[in-house]
Amino acid sequence: MEKAYRVTVFVPPPQLEKVLVSITKVLPENDSKYSEGFWWSSPGTEQFRPLEGSKPTIGLIGELSRLDSIELKFLIPRNEELLNHVIKDGIRSAHPWEQPVITVEKCRLAVNGPESKKSKN
Repeated sequence: MEKAYRVTVFVPPPQLEKVLVSITKVLPENDSKYSEGFWWSSPGTEQFRPLEGSKPTIGLIGELSRLDSIELKFLIPRNEELLNHVIKDGIRSAHPWEQPVITVEKCRLAVNGPESKKSKN
């Protein structure tokens, strides 16, 4: 089992590819047999009401907005410096919203095979 972060971000469908490319550019090479592992589900709905002081890309101050949204998930090694880099330079730099919804969960990746690394905790 390898320690990892599962990162989830909600993205408007037209910007999904831009966000995927941006995240991929900041991810380090890994020693597994696969790269660019992302999962997304659609359709979904995102709801928000911009308040005074916000600078909404879409919608008006004080008015409720509902838009199509895609829930994008991916895993990265559990490294806080990498996590901050991915959020700042991978997600926020490409995401159209002023405050995108980004959640981070600690998890473990089950790795099969004799070449897998064993870790504790």
